Amino acid sequence: KTRNFILSFFFFIFCSVTFGQSNGWGDVNPYQYPGSMTVVTYISVDDVIQTATNLELGAFCGNEMRGKASLKKVGQGTNERHLAYITIYGGNVGNDGNDVAYDETISFKLYDKTAGKVIFPAAIETIAFANNKVVGTTAEPTTINFKSAAKIGNVKYPTLADAFAAAQNGETV
Repeated sequence: KTRNFILSFFFFIFCSVTFGQSNGWGDVNPYQYPGSMTVVTYISVDDVIQTATNLELGAFCGNEMRGKASLKKVGQGTNERHLAYITIYGGNVGNDGNDVAYDETISFKLYDKTAGKVIFPAAIETIAFANNKVVGTTAEPTTINFKSAAKIGNVKYPTLADAFAAAQNGETV
């Protein structure tokens, strides 16, 4: 019995660590918001459409995450594309519990699940939240663009602070 218990315990710990890893910025509680919208998008970094499935697009209202999605491979051969299908939650219920305001601006961040960190803290685009709105489709996706803020040699950095830190650590040419 003890042997089975110990094996079961280690199997549980292994599964929790292997399959239950967090993405670093948590989950959204969809029941906290009265509305939602959907965005179907390419992710572009420095004008290059991204295909890496370790990238995760996060949607934010201020510092509050409202949705997230990883890239998914769609189609095959010449029709193959990598898109993010992101559901964004929003809306503020008024003090009376009835009125709902949807006057929110959604911004985007790009997270690298392999590196375990946000690699681009701000996209060029923002989207005005609109309940039940769909932006982009699988046939005609929109594009969320991220640009490097600095380039030293052949290395690009998402922020000037990242470039400065790399230079201080001797990581640049």
